[in-house]
Amino acid sequence: QKGIDLLLSAFKEFHESFKEYKLIIAGSGDVKEITKMKQLIRKENLTKSVVMKGKVAGKTKELLLRKASCLVIPSRFETFSLVALEGMSYGAPIICFAIDGLSWIPKSVAKKVVPFNGWDSDLTEYLDLYNELAGK
Repeated sequence: QKGIDLLLSAFKEFHESFKEYKLIIAGSGDVKEITKMKQLIRKENLTKSVVMKGKVAGKTKELLLRKASCLVIPSRFETFSLVALEGMSYGAPIICFAIDGLSWIPKSVAKKVVPFNGWDSDLTEYLDLYNELAGK
């Protein structure tokens, strides 16, 4: 549901051209989810490029959002995304699926990808675009 598998696949493709970027994954999950995520990171050979921060709050969260080139919300389903709202408050461009739960996010701050239709190639294109727009 969280879509981390989709994000890792897309980031791998993006990272082949842009080695200087790291993917920072913030948030918590159960032991099974974390184990699966670590396995995917190893499988995609991204152990040096992906940083798992776990649950973040306060100044750490603020720093991550301020420095982010973009905020990716790869969820397959959302009812509402507080993370998107927080990202918007720091001016982070957002990339997400065009799903009902994220329909409230203005198109002026987000690139919304048609759900599960070429996410990998689209994400690479959008990360390039937002890298330009964010000036980072």
